[in-house]
Amino acid sequence: MRDVIESAAAVFTLPGQAESGDRHAMVGVPNGMVAAVIDGLGHGREAAAAAERAVDCVERHAGEESLISLAKRCHTALTGSRGAVMNLACFDANEGTLTWLGIGNVEGRLLLKTTSSGYVKQNLLLRPGVVGQRLPSLQTAVTRVQPGDMIIFATDGIAPDFADEIRGDGSVTDIAERIISRYCKKTDDALALVARYLG
Repeated sequence: MRDVIESAAAVFTLPGQAESGDRHAMVGVPNGMVAAVIDGLGHGREAAAAAERAVDCVERHAGEESLISLAKRCHTALTGSRGAVMNLACFDANEGTLTWLGIGNVEGRLLLKTTSSGYVKQNLLLRPGVVGQRLPSLQTAVTRVQPGDMIIFATDGIAPDFADEIRGDGSVTDIAERIISRYCKKTDDALALVARYLG
């Protein structure tokens, strides 16, 4: 199948830690792609282990079920771990839609292309909770997307105004790296994932 999106992630690991507790996954599914950003609570080895459990669950089951069912499956998989917050998004090229949901404080911004360099920004609705500990009532949002539209996820190690100065004509790699270099708080792990819809 043709590429549905182009994506890139940039990561900052808290100094003194061997690995980041912030992880992401990109999984090809029939007619599209599922993106996930997971932030294991805290930092260090236990946070990384929780996030890795969620990544493994997403990679195994993304093509089998709805995002709500996938989130519930991740919740079961993370039981007994430190827990995590996460965002899930699914691009459907047949329908021209993006379906997404957020649990906890991983920020999400959808940038809908209006002109060659202009975008209208939408924020992802986040529901309070922790995957593996307390799962909130889940509801997805569905938005129509066109080629050039972008979604950006950022963990809480990144300042929330990260999308204020996005130039959409840059490469996804440049955008992700710029978010980390300019908006990373450097007091926690941080991850920025940028995905541009190709149609």
